Amino acid sequence: CLNMQQEGKKPVLFFPTSLGFATSKTITVPRNIGIDMRSSLIYTGQLNEPCLIIGETILSTTTTYRLNVERQIQADWTNENNIGIKFYNATTSDIYIEYVNGFTIAIQCIGSGEEGFTYNTVKLGDIVNGKVGIDLTTETDGWTNESLFLGGRIHIDSNVHPTKDRYGIRMSSIDLTYPGSNNNVFQKPSIEIGEL
Repeated sequence: CLNMQQEGKKPVLFFPTSLGFATSKTITVPRNIGIDMRSSLIYTGQLNEPCLIIGETILSTTTTYRLNVERQIQADWTNENNIGIKFYNATTSDIYIEYVNGFTIAIQCIGSGEEGFTYNTVKLGDIVNGKVGIDLTTETDGWTNESLFLGGRIHIDSNVHPTKDRYGIRMSSIDLTYPGSNNNVFQKPSIEIGEL
């Protein structure tokens, strides 16, 4: 059901059109392997862990991604390790995040280990029911900067945790290290996260 295809010289992990691909554990894709998801990766596990980890903590990756992930059961938003897509150190990559649904943090972009999440073009689709829609963060002297985020709808259904705090876009540092998150550009996102 999953095939490795060649795109130029870099391999691509391909998820063909289907009803979705279930996983009860985190899927980790090493650096410089592209991903083309024509169907969702569905997290069916009970743990507070990422559904999909892309890249590595001390080396950068440059390739193309089309991503769809969802959680079978809506997260209760109590643990921020419950992440849809955890992206380490992408640089000059073309990223299309088509759909993410049901996690505490929908998308986390991390600059780690003196590397960065930098100079990417990120096209956003439907980002649904996350306490944090997009989390730009750093650790171990990494940085997240100079990426362009295009469009997207970041929204929370009215019946999902109506009394809890929520964030459309958050910029932070996991361990408060320099240089942090800056100079990222968001063009015309629709952020509909409700009111407390």
